[in-house]
Amino acid sequence: MTKIRIGNYVYFDAEVQDLNVLPLLECLRFAINDGQPLEHYLKGILPPGEGGYCGGDPGWEICGSDNDLKNWYDGAGNRLYYAWTHQPVSELDPCDGYYPVDVVRHHVREVLENFRNLNPGRSAEVDAAIKRFELENA
Repeated sequence: MTKIRIGNYVYFDAEVQDLNVLPLLECLRFAINDGQPLEHYLKGILPPGEGGYCGGDPGWEICGSDNDLKNWYDGAGNRLYYAWTHQPVSELDPCDGYYPVDVVRHHVREVLENFRNLNPGRSAEVDAAIKRFELENA
C-alpha cells in the first residue's frame, strides 16, 4: 500500500485510486479542516441534487452546477460535481475534474472518518455530519 498524505485528513493510495481523483482530494483537504465546524463547507456541497458550491483560499472549489445553475451530467445521465484547484498552488495537472455524486460522497465520508480518528473529541460532530448529509452508506 502506497498512501500519500494530502493535508491533515486526506490520503491518496496510488495502488487503488486513479490520479484523476487528486483535484477532488485537494479540495477536500481544505473543506474538512480543524479551523471550521465540519458542516461549514459540507453544507455547500451536500446533499446531492441541490447544486451547491464551496470554495476558498488558496484557490479551490467544488460545485454541483455551473454559473447558470445548470447541473453537469455524464453520457449516461449521472449527475456530476466539478472540483477545481489553483494549479500554481496545487501543482496538479490536470488541476480539475468532474466526479460522480457517489464518488464525492464516498471521499467526503472517508475524510470525515480520518478526521474522527485524529480528533476523537469531535466524534459527535462527525456523527452529526454523517447523519445530516446521509453518508451512512457512502
